[in-house]
Amino acid sequence: MNIIVYPNLLLRKVSEEISSIDKETIEFIAGDFFDTMLEKDGIGLAAPQVGILKRFFAINIPISEDESIKKIVINPKILSSSKTKELYEEGCLSVPLIYALVERPISIKVSYMNEEMKEITEELDGLSARVFQHEFDHLNGILFINKLSNVELLKIKKALKELKNKYKNDK
Repeated sequence: MNIIVYPNLLLRKVSEEISSIDKETIEFIAGDFFDTMLEKDGIGLAAPQVGILKRFFAINIPISEDESIKKIVINPKILSSSKTKELYEEGCLSVPLIYALVERPISIKVSYMNEEMKEITEELDGLSARVFQHEFDHLNGILFINKLSNVELLKIKKALKELKNKYKNDK
C-alpha cells in the first residue's frame, strides 16, 4: 500500500467510526495494512495514512531485538491523560525524513476494540502512550507538526517547504 504524504489534504480529514466489522476488514487490517507499516519500518500506521478515512490504526513497538508490542486498534478513545508531559522526538511516515520534539502526556488511559472485536481498556505509558496518541491524532486530521512549539517549527520550516513542493500535486 502507498503511504499518503504531507501536504495531501486527506491527512487533514477526520475519520469515521467503524460501525460494523466483518472478517474481511479484520483480515485486511491485520494483513496488508499491518504489513505496510512493517515494510516502511514504522512503529505505527493510521488508516488515513493510506487513504482510508476510518478510525483504526496499527502499532508495532519494539521492546527487544526480536520482540515487539503489536496492536490493532479500532475506534479508539483516550479516556484520560496525565498532567505530566514530556518532550520526545517524533517522526511520521506521512512526513518523511522530518523529526522534531513533541510534548505529550507521559501516560494515558484508553479504550478500543482489538482485531477480535473485544473491548479493551488499558493504561499506557512511555513509548506506547506516545505512539497511541500520535496515531490517534491522525484519525482526527492532526499531524505531529501541528503540535510543535514555535522553536521546533522554525527548525523544520525549510524541510516542510521542500516536502510541500515535492508532493504539491498529490492532493
